[in-house]
Amino acid sequence: MERRYNRRNQNQVAAESQPAPVVTKNRFEILSEEESDEEGEVKQKIKPPPIVIKNKLKHEEIQKIINENARHGCKIKYNSNSVCIYTNEKSDWNLIKNDLTERKVEYHTYTDKSEKTHGFVIKGLDNDPTPDEIKENIETHNISVIKIFKMNGTKRPLFLVITKSDITLNILKNKINYITNIKVTWERHQKRKKITQCHRCQRWGHSTSNCNMRARCLKCGEEHWTKECTKNKEIPAKCANCGGDHPANSEKCRVYVRKLEEKETRQKEKKPTAYTLRKEDFPPLTKETPQGTPTWVNKEQTPTEIFNNKPTTGIFITEKDIDIMILTETKLQQTDKLKIKNYKTYRQDREGPRGGGVAILVKENVPHTPIGSLKSNIENYAIKTVNDITIVGAYNRPLNHMTDRDLANLIKTNRKVIIAGDLNARHTDWNCHRNNKNGNTLKKFTEKHNAIIHYPDSPTHYPENNGTPTTIDIIINKNIITPIKPISLPELDSDHNPVVFELPPHSRNERTTAFVNLKHTDWERYRRDLDKLITINNKIRNPEEVEHEVTKLTRAITKAKAKNTRTEVLKQDKIPNNIKILIKNKNELRKKWQITGDPELKREYNKYKKSVDEKIKNHRNEQWTKLIETLKAQDGSLWKLTKRLRRTFHSIPALTTGTQTHYTDKEKARVLANAFETVHKIDTTNNTEEQKEIANKVTEAIAQKITINKKQYEKLITNPNELKEIIKKLPKNKAPGPDQIGNQLIKNLSRKAVVQLMYIINAIIKYQHYPSKWKIAEIIPIIKPNKDETKPDSYRPISLLPSISKVTEKVILNRLEKLDKKLRLTPDEQFGFRQNHSTTQQVGRIVTDVTRHFNRGHVTAMLLLDIQKAFDRVWIDGLLYKLIDRGTPTHIVKLLHSYLTGRRFRVRVNDATSEYKTVEAGVPQGSVLGPKLYNFFTCDVPKFEKTNLALYADDTAIYAHSFSAVVANKQLQIHLDILTDYYKKWHIQINPNKTENIIFCRKYTNNKIFSKIKCNGHGVSPKSEVKYLGVTLDQRLNFDRHINKLTQTANGVIKNIYPLISKRSKLSQKNKKLLYLATIRPILTYAVPLWGNIGKTRLLKPQRLQNRCLRLITNGNRYTKIKTLHEITGVPRIEEFVRKLSINFYNKLSNTSKLTKQIIREVDAEAKHKLPYHNIRHVISKNKTKKKIK
Repeated sequence: MERRYNRRNQNQVAAESQPAPVVTKNRFEILSEEESDEEGEVKQKIKPPPIVIKNKLKHEEIQKIINENARHGCKIKYNSNSVCIYTNEKSDWNLIKNDLTERKVEYHTYTDKSEKTHGFVIKGLDNDPTPDEIKENIETHNISVIKIFKMNGTKRPLFLVITKSDITLNILKNKINYITNIKVTWERHQKRKKITQCHRCQRWGHSTSNCNMRARCLKCGEEHWTKECTKNKEIPAKCANCGGDHPANSEKCRVYVRKLEEKETRQKEKKPTAYTLRKEDFPPLTKETPQGTPTWVNKEQTPTEIFNNKPTTGIFITEKDIDIMILTETKLQQTDKLKIKNYKTYRQDREGPRGGGVAILVKENVPHTPIGSLKSNIENYAIKTVNDITIVGAYNRPLNHMTDRDLANLIKTNRKVIIAGDLNARHTDWNCHRNNKNGNTLKKFTEKHNAIIHYPDSPTHYPENNGTPTTIDIIINKNIITPIKPISLPELDSDHNPVVFELPPHSRNERTTAFVNLKHTDWERYRRDLDKLITINNKIRNPEEVEHEVTKLTRAITKAKAKNTRTEVLKQDKIPNNIKILIKNKNELRKKWQITGDPELKREYNKYKKSVDEKIKNHRNEQWTKLIETLKAQDGSLWKLTKRLRRTFHSIPALTTGTQTHYTDKEKARVLANAFETVHKIDTTNNTEEQKEIANKVTEAIAQKITINKKQYEKLITNPNELKEIIKKLPKNKAPGPDQIGNQLIKNLSRKAVVQLMYIINAIIKYQHYPSKWKIAEIIPIIKPNKDETKPDSYRPISLLPSISKVTEKVILNRLEKLDKKLRLTPDEQFGFRQNHSTTQQVGRIVTDVTRHFNRGHVTAMLLLDIQKAFDRVWIDGLLYKLIDRGTPTHIVKLLHSYLTGRRFRVRVNDATSEYKTVEAGVPQGSVLGPKLYNFFTCDVPKFEKTNLALYADDTAIYAHSFSAVVANKQLQIHLDILTDYYKKWHIQINPNKTENIIFCRKYTNNKIFSKIKCNGHGVSPKSEVKYLGVTLDQRLNFDRHINKLTQTANGVIKNIYPLISKRSKLSQKNKKLLYLATIRPILTYAVPLWGNIGKTRLLKPQRLQNRCLRLITNGNRYTKIKTLHEITGVPRIEEFVRKLSINFYNKLSNTSKLTKQIIREVDAEAKHKLPYHNIRHVISKNKTKKKIK
């Protein structure tokens, strides 16, 4: 330390010993009208300030005064209530002032610039030196002092020094570091008032020494001096300026507020042209301030501090209503979590050992977009707000010397930039006790680039070793005129104080927390109210009346809902008042320690901090325990919480389209609606003649006016019993559609309401008209896996349809199921959305076929086709044409045409919605009829005699067997070419980039191919594994990769729901077991009949994972026997469960279609390659024999 200060003093002496530069006089002095000093420097002439006359003098009197006193000329300006006189010389200014005073004219003026003074505060002295001794010491450095006096009401001795205006803070800091051999520091004197007030007339904007107005009282506003006032204290004060009930010096005065706003407006209009440091008194930071976004910068927290501070951080961020929080030196690694409720986290962790790192937390309703880490040796992360301000959180390591390039890369990212963080840059200009290299670099850089440094008045860093407090947490601002006043708060538990400052105002996304709670609904009263509101109409005569009755029914249900339910607000996490008081006391104790530096206070603070942290922790644990103990499977609370833990909430970031960025929820909804609208469009402008003929036939069929005969009508109509059965099977907790009528309201409909719904549905069938109100969808966008979140195309729509519409669709679906069986509208190869058909059956069909051909020495080539937007791009005319061609009755076709056309949707992002958009193509996503109609649309998919076809909705697979992979692939190519022509005809698009090819083989001698399969001109390379219907298939059908992925997924679920099933969880053993059986075991055993009955070794990994879960359920230790775990819980071993599950699976195949029956047609015990049901073949054979005997 001593060597460092000596070196610093040597540098200072060296600088002072350098010879002064030679200055010559101005050669062109005769050309200049400006005065110059002896050194030749030109001095700009300073004109005196204006004289403002308040008396209503006549122009002749004013002119007479000017003519007698103004010898160098002057100007007059008339205002609404005053006259301003502008003189050119100070002598004339003095003469006019004296003359006006003698004439007793009311006027005021301002202090001349040459007479203005500066005030500076000396810190560090004790009470020994007198003001005269200090003045004498200062004047030895050639600095003239006007006045010096000791300040009152301060804890430590402070002296105020008044100097001329040419003396600056830098001059004093460079020349005077010691007074009477005592180390001192200098600061500018901060004025109490933001605007000068005259103590004579009580007006704002000028001082008493420049006033000749009539005296007015500060207290009562009358025309006498304040010291002469005789007003009683009980009588309220009266302002001399605005007449309000307050003293004239109150900041509540309307005149003062107006003057202050005018001053701030003038300051905003002045653009920063050079390096300036904000030291003015800005308006106090209050929560009620409408403008500005508070931002918190918390520095230098160790990883334990970050995790232990999360409760106190959450309390702080909520109480202060923080919008953006910047954390520096987080010392986190990728495996660590940093999450705070209702905030989105962005992190830039340091690679390698723990250290450094930056994080930014942004409130979810603040529109913004992440930029990421910028190229710089300073660790950073940047975001951009909706008002085009780039905010950079930055941390500079102490040993890293900043360069101009590092800072330029941060500040040149945008026109408006704020850099906030711990830059480890010290300089006396921002209240540090000394300078360092980074501080000097930063100061020069900001001077060069017209940036402004903002810093709080009090230090931000209080070292743990009781070192000198300093200010290294600063804000750098460029091109933001709004005042930024940082405030250092003695809160939280880091050695750095959080620093709060405000940003310019911006828009926010409005979020409502209200919801309709149906738990306390009186359903009997709800049904009685419905009966009163509904009038039965059994004679609906036309489509218009159908629309009218649907509207009436919807209104009746809505009114009954509003009358019998209550709207509640989501409960926020509240901290008890006693804990809030403890936190407040802890912060006060911390503040005292920071001021005094007393080690005893520090120890006391540490004890208090531990106590507060323990109480917060206990409070959180008690809340969680209460919640866990109330969970039940019967009321759905257990599954609801499990779903919340498994699902990670994703908020939509700012979206980009071209060069535009869309920040607000309203803009995002509009952009996504436009993107989804383009998906539902098919280009029919280039239709072939055949396609045009298809469209014309459909148009002609729809234009026919038909009347359903009585026999047909009686077969199609519904009845209350059927509706009750459909309503009974509706799931309770499905989200409602745009009409906000959920399934629970429908499940509690009165009989009268059900009867009226029956009449409406029967009228829909009779008139082949589907109501327009039931053809409106509300879409919730969900991000696709591994997609760019900022692109609108990366989101898939989740449609919410009216629940009553789904009841109607189910009625129609029941009629279509009968029609499907009669006309065979669904091909046998289609397993999707069919009764007694599943994904495991379709994959099992492929696996058994491949295995049988392994035994014959064949290879199998398979091609998986990806259909682009299959459901969203269904050609409606093509679908209806196929139904007509297959013999579907015209009235059914017309009803489906009414159902599919004229549909609309809007996109919802949080509480913002887009305008309604039209749907020109596709079957309704999320509907009951949509999957069935898609199956009808693909009913005539062409087959090829040398290949096999497997369909599950839009998941299409074709495979072929041969002795050679080349031959098998050629057969696939022929079939693919046939399919390509078919898809082109019906406006179906294949995505070649997602189309996959695989060669199944046991030997690697015959799996080589010489040419790739071509799909729309793109080559499809063979892969070593593919995923079909959730099953990972490798080339040898070992299923090892499939089992690994299942265990990996199951481990992820365990991690998510660990708070519920951990040993410390208070959840009952019964519910823990239920969670495992419902959420984890189904994942472990997905498609297990295809891979679990060949070898026992394949079941080892699932069994180990089950053992782990059973230990958590029973709170067993590592020494508890596995047999004991299974006996306590009653859960069978994986091998037993798989055997039972597989037997049931294969026994049911005999009751399904012809294709599924072929899976178990051969049971060859001597085969080299075992079939999936090899170990249970005897049980399956016995069951088949029993059925034959019966």
